[in-house]
Amino acid sequence: MRVLLVEDNPGDVRLIRELLAEVGSEVQLSYADRLSAGTASLLEGSFDAVLLDLGLPDSGGLDTLESLLEAADSVPVVVMTGLADEEMGVRAVQAGAQDYLVKGQVNGLLLTHALRYAVERGKAEEELRLTTESLRAVIEASPAAIYLLDVGGHIRMWNPAAERVFGWSEDEVVGQRPPSVPPESTHEFLRTLRDVLDSGAAITGLETARLRKDGARIDVDLSAAAVRGPRGAP
Repeated sequence: MRVLLVEDNPGDVRLIRELLAEVGSEVQLSYADRLSAGTASLLEGSFDAVLLDLGLPDSGGLDTLESLLEAADSVPVVVMTGLADEEMGVRAVQAGAQDYLVKGQVNGLLLTHALRYAVERGKAEEELRLTTESLRAVIEASPAAIYLLDVGGHIRMWNPAAERVFGWSEDEVVGQRPPSVPPESTHEFLRTLRDVLDSGAAITGLETARLRKDGARIDVDLSAAAVRGPRGAP
């Protein structure tokens, strides 16, 4: 693993190198002592992960993380700081860090595992992002009305063909259950959704009725299939 360490304390840099050397880690460590230098290194080099101290001479706190994440693009970032603050750790992960480690509370094995996990998770997230973008492109180009639902039956994506067929724009329906389902068909809609999720089997050619935004009732052939994430979650 090629890891960029952004840390201004030479003693901590030496300690991290020693921790990694103790376990025979495969990490190849590069070093920058300021946020500006770390950002420049990311733009110039190729790294698998970043190990970041939040307190640097030219930046501090979550601003440091957010600035580096902008430059890091898809490179995963692990925060390693001297501040044992659980709330800060939660906020750092919510902001985009893959992990939050506290100096003095990790050994070489834990540090190596955290970096390896960050790299693997970062790759999975990038693959999911590319898959999602490809899926959206296919759906938006389809002449058939297509929409994606979450497990609660709420719309996550509504393609241009669905806008033309039913009359509602995507902005109007995202986060809601399909307004095209007639009230008397709500139970059937939820049962079909649950059957597809539970069995994993696709449904094709189901003849049913749906509503347009103007109130007109139209006949449709409904097909449905479960789309599952990398870990099998629908």
